[in-house]
Amino acid sequence: MTAIAAIVEILQFMRRAGGPKEGWYVGIASNPRRRVFGEHQVIETLTPWIWRDVESVHQARRVESYFLNAVRTDGGPGGGLADSRFVYAYRKNPVTKP
Repeated sequence: MTAIAAIVEILQFMRRAGGPKEGWYVGIASNPRRRVFGEHQVIETLTPWIWRDVESVHQARRVESYFLNAVRTDGGPGGGLADSRFVYAYRKNPVTKP
């Protein structure tokens, strides 16, 4: 999937799920299931979440940067590994970290 297509799909998902943009966390990962449900403690059946495979870490970083800088979601640049080609987003709540 292209970076632009991932941005569009994630933005559409965020709009449908609702909440302020700063109430969403966006990051990149090589294993999004472990990162989202394990490390961030997202409850799969209760918390809105999405991830997309953008096929390269370079494209993943572009998507992440767009959300952090233009959309102003929560998250931090510089995470992920050399094979982190998945971009993920979830709506934060009192259970998630952060």
